[in-house]
Amino acid sequence: MQNPPMINQHRLATKCHQRGWKHYACQEFDDCLVDWRRALMIRDTYLGSRHASTKESIDLIRTVLLRMGLTDADCRRYIKVLKKSIRHEAQGDAYAAKGLGSKSNKKALREYCKALKLEESLVGNDHHMITATLHRKMASVTADSTPSSSWPSNPDTSPSFSSKFFPSLRMSASSSTSSTSSLETSDTSVLLFC
Repeated sequence: MQNPPMINQHRLATKCHQRGWKHYACQEFDDCLVDWRRALMIRDTYLGSRHASTKESIDLIRTVLLRMGLTDADCRRYIKVLKKSIRHEAQGDAYAAKGLGSKSNKKALREYCKALKLEESLVGNDHHMITATLHRKMASVTADSTPSSSWPSNPDTSPSFSSKFFPSLRMSASSSTSSTSSLETSDTSVLLFC
């Protein structure tokens, strides 16, 4: 007998939540942030933003951000943008699940692009741990018909205000990707990285 999707999503959110705690205990804050972001997305989508579990995930993300050196005001701003990004990603998932052809795929791609732009405004273009899921989803939606014109020609030239608003998070992102910083990133290498 197969479990209903809600139970499976709850189990997945719980696994992400527990994995986040393991990373937090080892002071691996980037990994922790990724796991708790996934848990937040699942809980926000299936339980709503007012549910206690969703609020708990937000509080945990705020705790990690404070440990990473952000101020209270920066944490509130980060979480506000993160919630918008999660809503765009969930809307993209809904369009992709319809799978009624290129029209819903284009809508899904548009929503994923909005979510990616918001995520990159938070952590910058070089933080692949957080944006990898969005890149993977965008690639799966464009697998049928790859519109090369929809990808930016040089992703490093897009403006990012993360260094102005979230400098400590930006430094953390740069240090966590130091092994890949020597590689030149292009549109295809980001997709292959996922």
